Amino acid sequence: MVAACAKCNTKKGVKTLEEANMKLLKVPKVPKDYDILAIPLTSAAIRMLRIRKGTPEEWRQYLPNES
Repeated sequence: MVAACAKCNTKKGVKTLEEANMKLLKVPKVPKDYDILAIPLTSAAIRMLRIRKGTPEEWRQYLPNES
């Protein structure tokens, strides 16, 4: 999982790290179940989930399977 502050996220935008002249401070990792529970859902994230009608497909590989 990779996260960034609003300022860095805005700077990167849709560019690759190389295009934005940025580098990761830590190696990305697959989140554990308790990591996902600790992520607050911001109003922007909730809006995005509503617009996309659920969890984005690219997130699914990192989330536990729904039973």
